[in-house]
Amino acid sequence: MLKKGNKMCIKTLMDKHLSEVHRWDEVDQVRFVYLCVIAGIVVARDEIKNIKVKYIKLVMDLEKLRAYPWDLHSFDYLVKSITKAKAKENLQKITGYSLNGFTLAL
Repeated sequence: MLKKGNKMCIKTLMDKHLSEVHRWDEVDQVRFVYLCVIAGIVVARDEIKNIKVKYIKLVMDLEKLRAYPWDLHSFDYLVKSITKAKAKENLQKITGYSLNGFTLAL
């Protein structure tokens, strides 16, 4: 999909690929699960927002993926999200906001 220039999001993964995952080899199934966990939990992006190519490339190299400092990355991502939401709240006087990142850490 990436070679064709298509974007990928969690919704696309679930709608188009979930039904055929059982026919893939085991390594690709593991990659699929990792990508869903990274996009849906670790960086907790909305299901229709594109998954960063960086994460897709990491999933293709399982050794590199497992050595990646996910704890620091997800925490930094969450802090940036909070900072953006707070700045937006101050500028626009909004009362609610959504956060990206591993919000369970809060």
